[in-house]
Amino acid sequence: MKTQKPYQPKQIHHPGSVLAEKLRELNIGSKEFAVRTNKPEKTISAILNEKSSITADMAILFELALGIPAHYWVKHQMAYDIYAAEQKRIRYHAEQITWITHFPIEELVNSGFITKKSAKIELLYELLRFFGFSDVNAWENYYLKQKLKVNFSISLLDYPNPYLIATWLRIGELQASDLLTNPYSERQFKNTLRLLAKQKSEISFEQLQLSCVKVGVHVVNTFPVKDLNVKGATRWVNNLPLIQIAVGYRSVDFWPTFFHEAAHILLHGKKEIFLEHLNISLKNCSKEKEADILAKSYF
Repeated sequence: MKTQKPYQPKQIHHPGSVLAEKLRELNIGSKEFAVRTNKPEKTISAILNEKSSITADMAILFELALGIPAHYWVKHQMAYDIYAAEQKRIRYHAEQITWITHFPIEELVNSGFITKKSAKIELLYELLRFFGFSDVNAWENYYLKQKLKVNFSISLLDYPNPYLIATWLRIGELQASDLLTNPYSERQFKNTLRLLAKQKSEISFEQLQLSCVKVGVHVVNTFPVKDLNVKGATRWVNNLPLIQIAVGYRSVDFWPTFFHEAAHILLHGKKEIFLEHLNISLKNCSKEKEADILAKSYF
C-alpha cells in the first residue's frame, strides 16, 4: 500500500533572498543599499538574512531604488508569511493527530459533513472545519473545559462519549443553520405547542418544523452517531432555541421527547444545555422533572 505523504504547502522563499540576488546583480552591498534607501544597515541586513519583513513603506523605497514594483515586494512578503504560518501550523497540529481517533469519521464522510482524506493531518483539518475551531485546544476549551459560559454552560467531560455527543450536537447546529426563522416569541410558541398537541397524529415532521420556525424555534431530527445513547437536546444557538431530537418521527418516543425539550425552552434559561436519556446521573434532575411535568400537560 502506498504511503500517503503529509500535506505540505508549496515552498515559498523569503523576499530577502530575491533582494539579495538583485543586489548581487547590481553589485551593490548592503551598506550602500541602506544609504540609497535611507534605512539603517541593520534593517537591510535583517531582511537579507530573512530575519525581518519588508513593510509597505520599504516596498515603496525599494521600487524607487531598484525599479521593482512595490506591490511585488508586498505580495511576496504576504505569500511568504502565509507559507511560514502554514508550516508552523502543520508542526503544531501534527502533535494533535490522535484527536481524530475519537470521532466517527466514516459516518461523517458518508453523511457529507467532511471530505474523505488519506493524510491524517488533512483529516484533522476537515474535523476542525466541521466544528468551526482553529485547533484542538480551542475545541477542548469549548466542549470540555467550559470556557464559554454564555452559550455552552456545561462540560461534556461530565458525560460518557463526549466526542460523540459533540459531533451529534454540531450536526444539529448545521441542520438548524439551513432553516430561516422569525424572532423567538414565547407567547406564540405556547400557542403553537397547544395546536401541535392536538394535531400531532396528523402532521408531518416538515409541518412541525415549519410551525416552530414561524415562532422562532428550530427543530431538527438528528439520528445519533455510532452507539450514542441520546434522545434529545435543548439549547440556544445564535439567540434562538434549538430542539434536537435523535429518535425517528414515527417513534413512540418522538412526541414525548419533543414536548420535554420544548418545556426546557419555556421553563429554563438560555445559558444551559439539556441532554436527555444518557443513562447517567444528571446535575439538573430537578429541572428535568419540571420539564417532564410540563411536557405531560401537552400529551
